[in-house]
Amino acid sequence: MSDAERHSRENFYQNLIWVVDGLPFKKNFEINHILPSPDDGFAKDLAWFPPGVHGGLFYRRSEHPEAQGDGNSLVLMHQMREIEDQVNASYRGHHQFIWKRPRITWFAAKCPVFLDFGDERLLQLILYDAERPTWCVRQISKRKFLHDVNTEASACSVGTRFYPLPKN
Repeated sequence: MSDAERHSRENFYQNLIWVVDGLPFKKNFEINHILPSPDDGFAKDLAWFPPGVHGGLFYRRSEHPEAQGDGNSLVLMHQMREIEDQVNASYRGHHQFIWKRPRITWFAAKCPVFLDFGDERLLQLILYDAERPTWCVRQISKRKFLHDVNTEASACSVGTRFYPLPKN
């Protein structure tokens, strides 16, 4: 889909959710390590490096207030294992990812974007850290997604509340 077509539909419908068929690019998409909830206080101090073989590297903004996230500052890198317990306690489905040859238009979408790779979950594209900028995906079960689509008034609220779902 072109940017112009996406933009036109978002302007017309406004309260819209994009569910994108991920099967055509599934082999170019890799989910990486978990991330703490971006709303958690300690997570706001962390700036994550792009994902790769290292399994999660970050620096603490409080240790390097001069770092602007432009890649030109020297910072002390930390490994995920140093904060693994905190990250696990804060986890709400967020992961770093690698998307080779991404469909760029979805990063510019104003409405929520969910990728469907044909399994029991959807992956929502989220701007995790606007300062750096760092994108992530947040996993949500299709069952939870369908529940929220039928109960939430705003498309932006789908998948944001965590409460028990009724049993089938």
